[in-house]
Amino acid sequence: MSYLVFARKYRPQDFSEVVGQEGVVRRLIESINSKRIHQAYLFSGPRGVGKTSLARILAKAFNCQSFPEPTSKPCRKCTSCVEIQEGRSLDVIEIDGASNRGIDEIRELRENVKFKPSYSRYKVYIIDEVHQITDAAFNALLKTLEEPPDHVKFIFATTAPYKVPLTILSRCQRFNFRLLSEEEIIRKLEFIAKKENIPVDEDILKYVAKASSGSIRDAESIFDQIAPLLTEGVKFEDILDILGQIPEAVISSFVENLLKKELGNLLTSINEVVEQGYELGNFLDGIIEYIRNIILAKLGKGVLSRIAGVSTEAQERFLELSKITDIPFLIKIIESLIEVKKIGRFFPSLRVPLEIEVIKLTHFQETVPEKGKPSRIEKPSGIEQREELKTSLDTFKHKSAALNLEGLSKFVKSLKRDTSSEGSREDPSFSGGKSEETITEEEVKAVWEELIEDIASTKMSIATYLKEAEIKATEGRVIKLSFPKNFKFHKEFLEGSERKKIVEEAFSQKLNKKVGIEYLLTEEVRQFQNHSPYPKEDLGKIIKSFDGEIIT
Repeated sequence: MSYLVFARKYRPQDFSEVVGQEGVVRRLIESINSKRIHQAYLFSGPRGVGKTSLARILAKAFNCQSFPEPTSKPCRKCTSCVEIQEGRSLDVIEIDGASNRGIDEIRELRENVKFKPSYSRYKVYIIDEVHQITDAAFNALLKTLEEPPDHVKFIFATTAPYKVPLTILSRCQRFNFRLLSEEEIIRKLEFIAKKENIPVDEDILKYVAKASSGSIRDAESIFDQIAPLLTEGVKFEDILDILGQIPEAVISSFVENLLKKELGNLLTSINEVVEQGYELGNFLDGIIEYIRNIILAKLGKGVLSRIAGVSTEAQERFLELSKITDIPFLIKIIESLIEVKKIGRFFPSLRVPLEIEVIKLTHFQETVPEKGKPSRIEKPSGIEQREELKTSLDTFKHKSAALNLEGLSKFVKSLKRDTSSEGSREDPSFSGGKSEETITEEEVKAVWEELIEDIASTKMSIATYLKEAEIKATEGRVIKLSFPKNFKFHKEFLEGSERKKIVEEAFSQKLNKKVGIEYLLTEEVRQFQNHSPYPKEDLGKIIKSFDGEIIT
């Protein structure tokens, strides 16, 4: 008999063997026991979490010949159960939506559903990756799905339910699958190791569970790959090296040097990672996850243990590192590394973009606190805390909306990051000195709306934030633009050297004079409004072209 991989050999065969989808299993069992059998089911969720496996179990429950009607405990021994389990049942038809996505295939399906099952109770169609079906094919399927013959049941599986037309979704019973926790994956791997007599320690199981990112199929595949090494007694560190995985100690050391801004150590670490043959993309992913855990640690040990699910030893390490930094800098790191991955698509290696970004991060200057703002030692009152939290949430909401709009033009020149002097008060392109040639507020107001539209055509994010500013005053050839005090993020965003230069050059071109910009904060507090610099009709075209929606 040929070798059977773990993912197939230990695939769940009845509801009791399904791991991590208790809510879905409970609803299906209750539906069967109450004899409420629907004509169509939609299983949605990430890859490798059990959608197709559970679809086959449900087909067994419908057709088990050991019972006179559908059962929540199929026998696994009758002809129907065995054939479904082996994937050769004539009455359970599995279709790949990616390769059978056209209208001709769906028309053929519509013709076939008219015929009764060969010997089973129901003819069951399992369509995997159903979102790949074309719109025309979905329309052809719609009538059959709405009024199928009594002997037909549909089970759809998809990783992208948002791509399935609402007319289809509304005719299905929907079940959402989730990623599995590391503990759930470890328990399944322990079961496999026991069955296969594989010697394995807890560190290796934790590594496999973490590397699988919540996918039980990925976890079983990785474990299958390293099983021969474990049998031969290969050490954990050597297994990581063979698989090209980066030891956590390497990532931890790099992050600590990054938080302490030790540039020499950072560049040395990058060189060592490259020389040892590690994949820099995996290295970046590991750093991002590590930084994320430090952010959770900043929120408290309880939050860290509840969300991250890391060991006690790791928790202490994250808590220790959280004391030497702040959340804005941690967020800055994550944003910068994500940008490295974007820019890296245009380079043969991520090394140069990563080194450049590391240099920027080690020279990053946190914003100097405003005058009169309570120091970190002084605790604000309860009311002040609530107001500060509300302001932060409003800022986050507005920033998220702007980033979603900016994402519509993700292939424009804005891939290059201009954060080398983030938050700088200095202007590299304009001296700010007085001159006989001055600018008046009237001149600025006359070109304001047109200027924002021009900037929006190439830099939507800049235009989005600039639109919230008010023309405060002019002094010589310096234009002073103000924001309410709860729009501090807008001010800091536009003060980035490259962004400031873009605005100054736009003004200079409109006014035919070399001008400078100064951003101010007033004592005013204003409600956030999600404005777009594009007219509604133009924005609608953009959204339609990207098959997207505005997220508020």
